[in-house]
Order: sequence, then structure tokens, then C-alpha cells
Amino acid sequence: NIPVGGALADTMFVMAQKSGDVEAQCLALAAKTKHYRYGHNDAALLNAFAQCRDFAISHKRYKYVFKAWTHVIKYYLSQNRFKEAMQQLQQYQNVMRKLNDPYGISMYFYEVGNFFTLQQQNATALSYYLKAMNYWTDERCSIYTLIAQSYYSLKDYRKGILYARKALGTATTQVMKFNPM
Repeated sequence: NIPVGGALADTMFVMAQKSGDVEAQCLALAAKTKHYRYGHNDAALLNAFAQCRDFAISHKRYKYVFKAWTHVIKYYLSQNRFKEAMQQLQQYQNVMRKLNDPYGISMYFYEVGNFFTLQQQNATALSYYLKAMNYWTDERCSIYTLIAQSYYSLKDYRKGILYARKALGTATTQVMKFNPM
């Protein structure tokens, strides 16, 4: 429910603010951005993201900037709005370079890979997914899965199986083993 989700994120933010928990405040703002990703309302999504970005940067919690930004990029990709997605990726890249955050760098390569996968440019996507693995990330299972998918699409089945096994090996829950993305 669109109105309820945004209000719950706002409540979470206020509660975290009262307790002085900056990390939870960032989490609340990122959750609000994710919530609006599914609302088909560009203005609400971009406003929620701007709040999250500005707050997280001012408190040097860069992971939340990039996590929230992926929701904006995925929003545009899910609608095949590639021009807007690319604009967001370019802005993301500028901030990523400035902050030099390993998580942000990894997620940038991951999202550029998704951009090219959706356009069925699998060799290009693969190169970005492989780059994502050179940086710290908590998304290894998903990245390995997408690498496996890319190799499979390129008909390199041996490497596809190798990376599918790596994905299964990094899955932290049974659910991820069935649905690693």
C-alpha cells in the first residue's frame, strides 16, 4: 500500500532520530526510496532518494547513498527507460568517483551490467559483472548468478556452470539457493 509504506519509513526515521541511531535513519530513508520504486511516481521516488542521498553523505554513510540509488536505476530499467537509467548511472559514477567507496564502486558495475543485460548485450554486461567482483560487496551471490547467466547466454556453458556453483556456494539462505537474485 503506497501511502502506508512511506509513512512507516517516516516513522522509522523519527524513532531512529530520537534514539540517535544514524545508521537506522539511513536505513529508513533507503527503505523509503525502495518503497517508492514500486509506486510509479517519479517525483516521489526522486524526492525520497534525494533525502537519503543528502542525509547519508552528510553523515558519511555512503553505502546507503548507493543502495538507494540502485532503486532509482532499477525503477527506470524496469520500465525500459534506458535514457533515464543511463543519466542516473552517469550521475552515480560521478559521486562514486568522488567518494571512492568500494561498495558504491561494486554496485555501479553491477547496475551497469544490468543495464546491458536488459538490452541483451551479454558480453558487455559480463565484463561489468566481473569488475563488480573486484570490490567489496554483499551481493556476491547475485553477481555470481548474473555472471553465470551471462556465460550461459554467450553459450559458454562450462563457465556458466562454474559461476552457478559459486552462486550456490555463497547463498546465505535456502531461499537464495532457489532464487539467488
